[in-house]
Amino acid sequence: MKLTEGIRHIIKSINPVYTEQEGSSIARLLVEHLGYKSGPVARIENKDLEEFEISQLEHWIKDLLTNKPVQYVLRYSWFMDRKIFVNENCLIPRQETEEIVLEILKNTEKTFSGNILDIGTGSGCISVSLAMELNFAQIFASDISKGALEVAQRNSFINNVNIEFLHDDVLDPDYSKFPAFDLIVSNPPYVRLLEREKMQSNVLDFEPSDALFVPDNDPLLFYKAIIEFSIKKLNKGGKLYLEINEVFGEEIKIVLHQNGFINITLIKDIHGKDRIIKAQKL
Repeated sequence: MKLTEGIRHIIKSINPVYTEQEGSSIARLLVEHLGYKSGPVARIENKDLEEFEISQLEHWIKDLLTNKPVQYVLRYSWFMDRKIFVNENCLIPRQETEEIVLEILKNTEKTFSGNILDIGTGSGCISVSLAMELNFAQIFASDISKGALEVAQRNSFINNVNIEFLHDDVLDPDYSKFPAFDLIVSNPPYVRLLEREKMQSNVLDFEPSDALFVPDNDPLLFYKAIIEFSIKKLNKGGKLYLEINEVFGEEIKIVLHQNGFINITLIKDIHGKDRIIKAQKL
């Protein structure tokens, strides 16, 4: 099988699940993962695929037909132009989450040497990115999921950064585990259960629900817990950055204000939706 035939085979095979445009993008990812880098197709279109490569493509196609996201199929995603290992123990990093990292970096000196905590680190995409950019900071990351922490630890090793990982539940934290922090960041669960029907099945069937959903009757559950944690563990003048559900920006601002935070700012994402709140501890 020629490479171009392999690409057409992928697109046709996954057509029941993906549109032709989506299939084309996925096919390119698969063949690039085999080692055929992007470039003029004419240079490689007549390349004969090895038997093991054809077998690997068939294995991936089988996974894709179950609606498994291609990031889980290939076991990596991209975040801040970095390859991040992922599996079903963590969420697939989103482009919107890159914006909270960029916002932190925009407002933090490269020489910053304080303590930073990433609550609910998941894949570690936020903590790893901050560790790579803020070389003098001490980075900590916590999560309730041991599986997610294993993924995050792997990503810190791959990217050669030092991060202290802590197994902890922010809803019932063990404060003795944590030092004081100068900056806390979190992308906690914030999707209400009633929003499930709007979500794609590949998200619902494969991404960890505990990292996505909050009860309809208490949608600010994690934000209230993170704010309470920050009251106890964030130094005076310390910064708090939160990724949020666009629906609850104003409510979260009120909770922050009621708890003595100042310089509270709501920031829109690339789609014009309220996505980030930053605040400072008085």
